[in-house]
Amino acid sequence: MEKEITSRLIYKHNKLIESAHRLSLQEQRVLLLMISLINGDDEDFKSYVFDVKEFAKMMGYKGQSIYSEVKKVTKKLITRVLEIEDLENRRLLQISWVSSAEYVEETGSVEISFDPKLKPYLLKLKERYTKYSLLHVIRLRSAYSVRIYELLKQVELFQERSFVLTDLRKLLGIKEDEYKLYADFRRKVLEHSIKEINEKTDLRLSYETEKRGRGVNKIKFLINSKGEKQKALPGLEAISNKQLYEDLIKKFNQHPSQAREYLKTYPEYQIAENLKHVERRVRAGEINDIGAYTRKAITDDIKDQLSLFDMERAQTRQHELEKKEEERLAAEYQNYKDQEIDRLKGSYSDELLAQMEKEAEATAIEKHGRGIGLKMMARLELHSKIAEENNLLSLEEWIEEQQKH
Repeated sequence: MEKEITSRLIYKHNKLIESAHRLSLQEQRVLLLMISLINGDDEDFKSYVFDVKEFAKMMGYKGQSIYSEVKKVTKKLITRVLEIEDLENRRLLQISWVSSAEYVEETGSVEISFDPKLKPYLLKLKERYTKYSLLHVIRLRSAYSVRIYELLKQVELFQERSFVLTDLRKLLGIKEDEYKLYADFRRKVLEHSIKEINEKTDLRLSYETEKRGRGVNKIKFLINSKGEKQKALPGLEAISNKQLYEDLIKKFNQHPSQAREYLKTYPEYQIAENLKHVERRVRAGEINDIGAYTRKAITDDIKDQLSLFDMERAQTRQHELEKKEEERLAAEYQNYKDQEIDRLKGSYSDELLAQMEKEAEATAIEKHGRGIGLKMMARLELHSKIAEENNLLSLEEWIEEQQKH
């Protein structure tokens, strides 16, 4: 079993990931090992049989009483209840992960079965699911690390996700009397999990906090991928806007056939505006079920509406940003030019440089007359002459070179 882990994948419906539940690390590992054995074309759950010794090793047990320890975990797992909300249809499902665990002492094995009502969330998933490698999560040593990894892997391509602190605690299964001080939560849950995820998985995380009054109200995770880029999606040749098509599937959890239908039915500019609205709400931590809300946003044409005042303010802000960027580039260019000219001065003899300084002063007097700023004007004339003789880049040429790199 241990050798096969590197190639196994986990497929979970996003509703499972977004459900609030509490599991120990060992219970998480049992479920992950079971889920990794599901084949993509399975119509129904099978009974998953494990060698108890090998199973215990995967769970992290190495002592003498492995049978009793594994039995404790499976017994506890049968009692664990998770709640799956279907907000669209106003339904709530309360369900156990595992329906039974049967031990056969003669063969040293255990046979475990999923609850049948989990079938829509683990079998034949076509949309609104998250995929990741078992190898990454099986190495994590904290149940909170596993949950945070799943919640952020789900929106990996958005590169960030925000949670209200109370909502995050609920999703992680943290009780009200646990880690009541934010400092304890930060140290024992947040920072410990981020450190472990960064060291052992394909994600690299950091976080920012938002305060309300004196306390932390919201946590924003920043997500970077360390793994290989995803392979190109099949059938792209017939798609006019390939980037929009890929975004619909990879970022917004839409099935390929549904993405094609959107592109046939709705104008591309409208879909792009709808997706901007969805992305803003996801980043703000207001949306959990990205796939469902994306469908609603596109079919109902939901997008951010700007008043005339907001549009004018946005335009003004854009002009301000552009002006600041121009000023920044001009300052950097001037720094580059001054450094190059100082370097080039060393290539001139003292006599030639003195002659050039006299000519620069004469040119400055001719253009501006004698005055307080004569020395500065003469210096500018000298620098201009050196730049011209040595073909230094102009501002426009320098900016173009910066953009290439």
